[in-house]
Amino acid sequence: MTPFTLDLDDQTRDTLIFGEPLDWSGEGFKRRATFDHLSIEQLEQLIARSFVDGDDQENLWIPPRHLIAVARSPTFIGLKCYFEGFVASGVWEQPVALSGICIEGCVSRSQRREFYHCFEPAATIELSSVKLRATWTWGVQMNDLPTLPASG
Repeated sequence: MTPFTLDLDDQTRDTLIFGEPLDWSGEGFKRRATFDHLSIEQLEQLIARSFVDGDDQENLWIPPRHLIAVARSPTFIGLKCYFEGFVASGVWEQPVALSGICIEGCVSRSQRREFYHCFEPAATIELSSVKLRATWTWGVQMNDLPTLPASG
């Protein structure tokens, strides 16, 4: 297996996430910028371009590919999924961090139950008839991955 090499081109990364490059220099230097509506497609692009290691569990609590699998599972078909997190200047070893998942739409009781089952160890979980949200602390590892929702 080839070791993962992180792409540190923060201008391209920032454009993929925010639609434009961020200014990381000058007065008022920012160390990080948060996002709360990163789409599944954007996360897949970040993985494909090596801005995120899709299999990283060391820094991201849940490997990003696993988050995508949960979001794309048949249980959540028809609902809108977003990811939360932050980007950091290129001086950081891990310049993209995911810290949450949000699924919105008309949420059934069984979908709430599945979401809770998937993300039970998260730091916070919100369950309502229109929104499912779980957040976790960046850099805190889980012992076991969340269980993927059952098919169907």
